[in-house]
Amino acid sequence: VYGKALLASGMWPELEALAEDLEAMLSVHRNLLGRIHAAAFRAFAASRLGGSGDALVHLGRAMELAEPDGLITCLAGYGPHLPPLLRLLSDFSPRRSFVSAVRKAAASYVSRENALSPREEDVLRLVEHGFADKDISARLGLAPKTVRNVLSRAYAKLGAKSRPQAVRAWRQSGARED
Repeated sequence: VYGKALLASGMWPELEALAEDLEAMLSVHRNLLGRIHAAAFRAFAASRLGGSGDALVHLGRAMELAEPDGLITCLAGYGPHLPPLLRLLSDFSPRRSFVSAVRKAAASYVSRENALSPREEDVLRLVEHGFADKDISARLGLAPKTVRNVLSRAYAKLGAKSRPQAVRAWRQSGARED
């Protein structure tokens, strides 16, 4: 969990140090999942700290450990951090079909992370009908700051910078009808 927090925060040197410690500790106990995660952490840290060659070596190690048991989801859960390295790895890897399976699973994690919550959809529906934040706040029983936070998260997920852009992107993504 701490490793995933470091990854999400972009604390690359700390992630690299944690991965090295994990690898040393877990190899003694033969903890396969832990070793896979440690190798993935080292790959992500190396890719950000300037060593794409090292990153591929570490990700290749994670794949090598995961493939015999078909452990796809433990890697795919890294979602947006994984595809750039997988694209590079697929060119060099003898395990192309496993890399492809992990890439496909990672894409589904990324799309789920970008899915709007029911609350975000409720707020966007009211935005679409022209309601101001204070009106949305009153209708949904939320604090005005909460409405702004919900809209901010929706904007980020939709890649929008304005209310009209958000509503347009939301509708194009197949929003639920009233």
